[in-house]
Amino acid sequence: MGLKIITHHMGGMIPFHEERIAGALHRLGLHAARAETGSGGPYMRRPPMEMMHMFYADTAMHGAVEATRCGLAFFGANNTVFATDCPFGSIHKGLDMIERLDLPEPVKQNILHANARRLLGGARFDR
Repeated sequence: MGLKIITHHMGGMIPFHEERIAGALHRLGLHAARAETGSGGPYMRRPPMEMMHMFYADTAMHGAVEATRCGLAFFGANNTVFATDCPFGSIHKGLDMIERLDLPEPVKQNILHANARRLLGGARFDR
């Protein structure tokens, strides 16, 4: 099984500034490749932003519906897991936010528990 990364707070600023970050990482990578090899050739097998789309994100967003919507668009509903920022955020506020996203029921159930179960290898949370 490969490494799985869960970003906190829907990836922070990454979903909001995807293009800016992609450009900066590209320039940084070219600089690093030139320093190591004397050329501007590829420095990674995949572009960094493509790899970031493979990360998981949690919903610890303190009820911020539109910010969560942006994170969902970036990471995808299948790579999003429910979370709160306890003790700073309440579970009820997080659940209310999920409801306000007005997602189809199967997508909502994936975010609330099925994605975490899959990510954790079938773990059960109701014991």
